[in-house]
Amino acid sequence: MRTTALLLVTVLALGSTSARADEPPPRQRGFLSALGLGLLIGGLAGVGAGAGGVVGANDATVRLGSYGGTFTPDEKPAVDALQQRIVGSTVLAVTGFVGGGLALVAGVTCLLLDSPRASVAFVPTSQGGVFVFSGRF
Repeated sequence: MRTTALLLVTVLALGSTSARADEPPPRQRGFLSALGLGLLIGGLAGVGAGAGGVVGANDATVRLGSYGGTFTPDEKPAVDALQQRIVGSTVLAVTGFVGGGLALVAGVTCLLLDSPRASVAFVPTSQGGVFVFSGRF
């Protein structure tokens, strides 16, 4: 009888479920998180390229300033090369900062939109409408 009772108790213990409700599994982040992370990395690279452009333009400007505004015909190719470097570095700086900044903003937006506790809504008002973002981190 003891063996049967022990067997019955063991079967009941193994087959029973807990009394508390199971918590839903945490929501996994989706495609937007991966896209957001990629955009953040690309944005940081763009900002870094922009900083490199600023450094290159400043270096070329300092070297061009060493000529003092006057140069010999033999120095004209070097001066032209420095002027081209200033223009190219300035374009790199502007495009790097603008493109990198936009990529950073888009990356943060993607991460916020894919947050498990975030919601975005459009609320119409008498003068148009407002986008509302609410969430916790």
